[in-house]
Amino acid sequence: MTQSQPPCAARRVVSRALIAVSWASACFSFRAAPASAEAVPADELFQQGKGLMEQGSIAQACEKFAASLALARRGGTLLNLAVCREQEGRYASALRLFGEARDFAVKDGRAERVTLADEHLTRVRSLVSWLTVIPVSPGARAALSIQCDQVVLERASWGAPQTIDPGEHEIAASEPGRARFSVRIVIGKTADSQSLSIPELAELPAPSSPPVRLPPGHSSSAAVSPNPEPSQRSSGKRLGAWIALGAGGVMLAVGGVFGVKAIIDSQRSHELCATDSCQNDEAYAKNHDAYVAARVADVTIPAGALLTAAGLYFLLQPRAADASRSPARSGRPRLVPTLGRNQAGATLEGTW
Repeated sequence: MTQSQPPCAARRVVSRALIAVSWASACFSFRAAPASAEAVPADELFQQGKGLMEQGSIAQACEKFAASLALARRGGTLLNLAVCREQEGRYASALRLFGEARDFAVKDGRAERVTLADEHLTRVRSLVSWLTVIPVSPGARAALSIQCDQVVLERASWGAPQTIDPGEHEIAASEPGRARFSVRIVIGKTADSQSLSIPELAELPAPSSPPVRLPPGHSSSAAVSPNPEPSQRSSGKRLGAWIALGAGGVMLAVGGVFGVKAIIDSQRSHELCATDSCQNDEAYAKNHDAYVAARVADVTIPAGALLTAAGLYFLLQPRAADASRSPARSGRPRLVPTLGRNQAGATLEGTW
């Protein structure tokens, strides 16, 4: 049976590992020139992280290493950040970083880093915690999304154990048209294993229409009818009536202008040529203009009168609210259009 090392011995092992990683990283940095301008601040952050590690400021050192890694992704920085996360107790993050650092070391031919990463990977795997997220029906709807701490979990990972750092985490599930599910779980410090079932998300109720506000003095029994079609038809009729009035007025004005022009041109033609066999060109032109203007007036004036009468008829009709009352009882006059040969008009009927 292997006897476990005391805490002080464990700290000495980690310290020796950190020294080895730092020395290897320093040698690597000395031999390889920075690939870009970002390498300079990355080196400064890396050195700040090493100094904080030596002082025992683990959390601050991890921040520096993470910032350096964001600027330049290097094998030495990965190893130092992995050891730092291990010291923090974030074994899932450390496991991922050690695996990536080992891949870097293999690619760069750094055997000492491969050995160091393997030693830490063996130890971290025995300490890491696991979480299994199990939806009720994982393949039922493609729109279902599951997040851990606002990070979307890949659908392929559903139902399989996944490494997770200790502490409190929020697991949420969402889907369009359904209520959001959210729960907070606490993962133990070492070698914890938990499962979480995502329930069927409830459908959201259909949006309800806002309540109808009645005018003062009206009871709820006199609420507006749910069918708005009569009032809409009434509004449409009134709009059409105003359009007909406008068009009729324009046509009456045009007809009046052409009618006056026909009279003037006809008089001028008679003045220029009083006999039937007149050969005056101006008189002939005026006579032709008078004929054309008269024809335009013959068309536009009746049409304008008809449109005006129709517009007045619909405007003076009772609205939908008064449809149940007769014109005689309501006292509203009615406009009845009258059409005949070569004439158009309207008659007002009602109680006066």
